Amino acid sequence: MKELQDLITAYEAVTRSGRKACLATVVNTSGSTYRRPGAHMLIPDNGPAVGTISGGCLENDLVEKAKGVMRSEVPTLVTYDSTSPDDIVLGLGLGCAGVVHVLLERLPRKNGLDPLEALSQCLQHRGGAVASVYMVSGDLSGQLGARYVLRADNTTACDLSDTDLIARIHKDCLVLLPTGRSSSMSYPMPKGVAEVFIELVRPPLSLIICGAGPDAVPLVRFAKELGWRVTIIDNRTAFLNREWFSLADQRLFSQPGQVADQVLLTSDDVVVIMTHNYSHDFQLLRGLLSSPVRYIGLLGPRSKAGNLLQHLCDEGFTPTEEQLARLFNPVGLDIGAETPEEIALAIVAEIKAAVTGHAGGLLRSRPGPIHNNLPHDARRV
Repeated sequence: MKELQDLITAYEAVTRSGRKACLATVVNTSGSTYRRPGAHMLIPDNGPAVGTISGGCLENDLVEKAKGVMRSEVPTLVTYDSTSPDDIVLGLGLGCAGVVHVLLERLPRKNGLDPLEALSQCLQHRGGAVASVYMVSGDLSGQLGARYVLRADNTTACDLSDTDLIARIHKDCLVLLPTGRSSSMSYPMPKGVAEVFIELVRPPLSLIICGAGPDAVPLVRFAKELGWRVTIIDNRTAFLNREWFSLADQRLFSQPGQVADQVLLTSDDVVVIMTHNYSHDFQLLRGLLSSPVRYIGLLGPRSKAGNLLQHLCDEGFTPTEEQLARLFNPVGLDIGAETPEEIALAIVAEIKAAVTGHAGGLLRSRPGPIHNNLPHDARRV
């Protein structure tokens, strides 16, 4: 998410200066590749590129190809095949044994929807989907680089001309949005085939930290490095100071028992409880377990959580299995963390794993490929 935010900020600077740029977007991959579809790189005509689409092996070549696209203003699809012996001959040396398809587009667009503006608008509307045509065959050549945008508030934008293709893309956007997974789709049409990349845009993860102690400072910093929105909550005004938590998006004074009533909690929120106060943790846990938040991290040993849950049961509140599944204690991945910075790293890593449905183990122990790929035929609709 932070990468997209940085790209949008850089592009705003380009447009203010009246310059032009080229956007490189990974739209489809197969085999082993460094980045997945949805990776972007902004290539200004007068400065360094922002973002990356590989480990550094493709960027220089794309910068050269981008110059031609900026001159012609014609969207171009570039394919890098590191499964071929020609990879060594070309001097790219990818070494990943995969295929990467990259769409290059001149910005700002003179005609049609601007891709970065479309992505930015989705962010402003709490998410959405941006579908871009990156390859065509038959009589659909005029559709290359065209796109359809569906925002989370159900508003749309489109510069596609084929109404049947629009309807089919719209249907697939609705299917993909709840999954949170972007996908490359293939649409056979009477006049040809359109290959379309549907990129899903999610709002920044919202992290709510209950407890404004010194150990919350690195947690705020690491979360902001990832582009998350951070709210720090405490009932001690002196602890909610600008110097400690200047990076936080919001500093909120609240009594522990009132947090669930004062903050509009949603399933997009994750919460970490680190008050170092048993009574405060008890009040917070009761309210948070009843809320729809997707993750509740509780700092402290397993025995502490056991006592708190027993206390809740004694008070007449028995958490459901679904509620308990959202409670993580001891909080954080097992990385041998000791210092506040190491503990914050473990917590941020666990949150990332939890919201993406990963176990958070060692990659070398993961069976199969690092990324889950659909076979190309499974994308044909």
